[in-house]
Amino acid sequence: MLYRISVIILLFLLLPIISSAAKDIQTSDMVLGLNGVTGSDISRSLAKKEYSLYDVFIIALKKNQDMSMEGERAIQSKERKNQAFGAFLPKLSLKAQKILPDDVSGSQKTGLALYARQNIFTGFSEYAAYKSAAYETEMRKYSILNFSGDLLLKTSTFFYNVILLEKSISNRKDILKLYNGIVGELRRRVYLGKSRRSEVLRTEAQIQNLKAEILSMENELNRTRLSLATLTGIGENAALLEEVKLPDPGDTIEPLLSSLTQRADVKASMQEVLMAEKSLLAARGGHFPSAYLEGSYYLYRKGGGSGDYSATLGAELPIFSGGITSARVRECESKLRESRLGLEKIKTSAEEEIKDSFRSWKSSTLETEAYREAAQRAERNYYSVLSEYRLNLTTILDVFDSLTELGQARDAYEKRRLQLTVDRIRLGVATNEFLGKKSSALKSN
Repeated sequence: MLYRISVIILLFLLLPIISSAAKDIQTSDMVLGLNGVTGSDISRSLAKKEYSLYDVFIIALKKNQDMSMEGERAIQSKERKNQAFGAFLPKLSLKAQKILPDDVSGSQKTGLALYARQNIFTGFSEYAAYKSAAYETEMRKYSILNFSGDLLLKTSTFFYNVILLEKSISNRKDILKLYNGIVGELRRRVYLGKSRRSEVLRTEAQIQNLKAEILSMENELNRTRLSLATLTGIGENAALLEEVKLPDPGDTIEPLLSSLTQRADVKASMQEVLMAEKSLLAARGGHFPSAYLEGSYYLYRKGGGSGDYSATLGAELPIFSGGITSARVRECESKLRESRLGLEKIKTSAEEEIKDSFRSWKSSTLETEAYREAAQRAERNYYSVLSEYRLNLTTILDVFDSLTELGQARDAYEKRRLQLTVDRIRLGVATNEFLGKKSSALKSN
C-alpha cells in the first residue's frame, strides 16, 4: 500500500519535469527560418571583409533586439496555442484532504485520491480559444515578416547613407587636390607677375573651408556608422560593398498592385479578423450549457480501504450573470467590426505605399540620368574654364565657381544614384518582392 502511494507521488513529481523537457524554441532560429536564412549563412557573412546589403541585413535579423522581441512574441503565441490545446485534455491531480473536526463523518472524507476531470462541452470556449491561438500564431509569423521588411528598409537607408558620406568625402578630397593644383599654378603666376597675391590667399581660404567640410562629413560618417552598427550588430568600421543588382519592376503599376493581398501586414490583419470572430464565438458560448465528467480514485481513506472510486457526470446551464455575458458579446462584436475596419485601413495604406514607392522609383530613375549628365557637363565646364584662365580669358572667381559647381554636381549625382537603389528596395518591400525567403534576391552577384 505505502509502496504504491510512493510510486504514484513520484510519478506526479516527475510529470512536470518530463513535460518541460521539450526542446526550447530558439527566437533567432524562428526569425531566420521565416526569412530563409541559416546559421551557416550568418557565419559566411560575418567572415567576409566587405559586407553587402544582404550580409548586413541577415546579420541584423539575428542581432537586432527589436527583431528578437518580435520573435519572442511569436513564441508566446505558439505556447498559448499549446495551452489552448491542453484545455481539451483531461486534468489529473493528486488530491489530499484532512477534514476537521476529526469525527466519524469527517474521517470518512479524510484521505488521498487521484482526481480527474474531463470537460465535455463548455460553450465553444475551448474550441474558440484554440482556433484564436492558432490564428494569433500565424499573425505573429506575418508580423515577423512585416518587421523584417521594415528592418530591411532601415538597414538600407543607413547602409547607403554611409556609402554616400564616404563618396562625398572622397569627392571633397578630389576637389581639394584640384584646389591644391590651382594654388601651385597661382604661385607660379604670381612669381611671373601674371596674378595677384590675393588670389593665392583666396584659394588657400577655400582650401581651409574644404578641409573643414571634410572634417564635418567624417564626423557625420562616424555617427551614421554608429547608427548602422546599433541597428544591425556589425562593427562600426566594417567595410561596405555597394553593388546590388535588382531587376526592373516594369513600366506599369497594375501588376504590382496585384501583390497587395499577399503583403505580410495585410495577412497579419486578416488573422486578427479571424481572431476577433473566434472571440465572439467564445463570448456567445457563455449563454450555452456546459457538461463535464469528473471522478476520484481513493488511494487511502481513513476509516476505509483503498481502491474505492466515485464518478460524476455534471451539467450547468447559465441563467443569470448580471448581464456580463451579454455585455461581453457586444464588446466582442465591436472588436470584430474594429478589426475589419483595421483590415480595410491597412489595405488602403498598402495600396498608397505601392503607388508612392513606384512613382518615387520612376522619378528617381529619370532624375539619376539627369544628374549624371549634369555632373559630366560640370566637369567639362571646369576644365574649360581652367584652360581659359590660363589664357587670361577668365578670372580666378570663375574657376572657383566652376569648381564649386563640379563638387555640387558630383554630390547631387551620387546622392540621387544611391537614393535610386533605396527607392527600388522600398518598392520591392512594398510589393512583397523581398518578403521572407525572397530576400535572397538582394545577394550580390
